[in-house]
Amino acid sequence: MKRQLITYTLAAFCATAILSCNKEAAIDSIGPDTERTVLLTASIDASTKAVSIDESEVACVWAVGETVALVHGDAVISTLEVISVSGNKAQLSGKVKGAYNVGTAMMLYYGGTSYDYSGQTGTAESAVSRGYLTAGTSIKAQDGKTLTLESVTMEHKQAYMSLSFYKAATPVKVKSVEITAGGDQIVKTQALGGSPVLYDTEKFTVAASTAEGQESFYFALNDQNATAHPYTLTIIAADDKTYTGTVAAPTAVGNYFADSKVILVRISPVITAPTVYSNIYFDGLPHNLITPAVVQPGATAYYCVSDSAPSDNSADWSTSIPRRTDLGTYKVWYKVVGGPDYESILTTKVGTVKIILIP
Repeated sequence: MKRQLITYTLAAFCATAILSCNKEAAIDSIGPDTERTVLLTASIDASTKAVSIDESEVACVWAVGETVALVHGDAVISTLEVISVSGNKAQLSGKVKGAYNVGTAMMLYYGGTSYDYSGQTGTAESAVSRGYLTAGTSIKAQDGKTLTLESVTMEHKQAYMSLSFYKAATPVKVKSVEITAGGDQIVKTQALGGSPVLYDTEKFTVAASTAEGQESFYFALNDQNATAHPYTLTIIAADDKTYTGTVAAPTAVGNYFADSKVILVRISPVITAPTVYSNIYFDGLPHNLITPAVVQPGATAYYCVSDSAPSDNSADWSTSIPRRTDLGTYKVWYKVVGGPDYESILTTKVGTVKIILIP
């Protein structure tokens, strides 16, 4: 019995060795043109795949027939297709050629391997028109017919932003929105294997969809460092007046549809405010009492010298810089008419200037 057991054991060992050798031989025989089936189980990170147009909910399910690019290095080596779905989990399958080792790292891309967010602005439909998800994986197991990838959770690479505009509590329609990023949260494009092209402190303008304007504006943000910086807005309203607004950095990047209420403020016409000179020594010659204001194109600054605040329609207002020769104390005022593009500055005291004798 003991000998028989040893014989059976040796026979089993030899059979296992043969199977193992056959398996290794099958893998070793794989050449660059050998085609195998790729299998993958992929989930979607909660609430990250897309957002509904009405902003009421976020869809996070796969659809049969959707595809994911499988990338090794900088090359797409297979297109995997969703063949079945269960909740937020999908089974994907595709074909791949070539020999790879177990543990070889690969990348998965949904929505294309070249990101382009530049068109995802304006309406809700345009903002959610594309979605980008990625994940890293590696080869878990393989044989001569099948290559199985490690299961992954696909991560969303953008957040959708909705901006609504108000003056105080009144909704405002806008014709265009110009966004200036305070950091690298707005991605223009990113090609496979390359660095993203970012809207850093650059500006880009997207017109509203109708001549009458719209009360909300939509765009997509990349999730890379998006929570680190706020961004500022320049808005042309339906009344053709220019406003500014500031939006804090979104806190739900990558996962949610973030809605921001923007309170519009007219742009100040003043670039540099006027200032009074310190004591001026009397020499019998006229002297400027102030350094003039620097204002935006189209805005006009007016000045007045008066012991008390002049009325808005006073005849003493002038666009000329006030000058005086005689000894005395002078109070200088200014105002700015902003015109159609800027807020107007009401009567404001610049300061008090004295012309005195040389000590």
